[in-house]
Amino acid sequence: MPQVTVRFFGFGGKASGFESRTEGISQGTNLRQLWESVRCSTAQNDLLARIDERQVFFLRNGELIRREQMQETPLEEGDTVTFMVLAIGG
Repeated sequence: MPQVTVRFFGFGGKASGFESRTEGISQGTNLRQLWESVRCSTAQNDLLARIDERQVFFLRNGELIRREQMQETPLEEGDTVTFMVLAIGG
């Protein structure tokens, strides 16, 4: 089973911190499917489960992926996927 590294920026206890984990994916999994899978596997009260995806940046191997392209963005063994909360302010 292929594996990808998934990084979460701004979803944890500290807004500036990040968490990382390895996820097994099926051959042919795309970015949209991974996003839905990780959201469904978290507690309902977690920010990840309830955030509006318009407030999230999606990256694959450091490249920004538009929400409209998630379905057409296949994932491969060894990819690093980053979900990053949009930060506003200074």
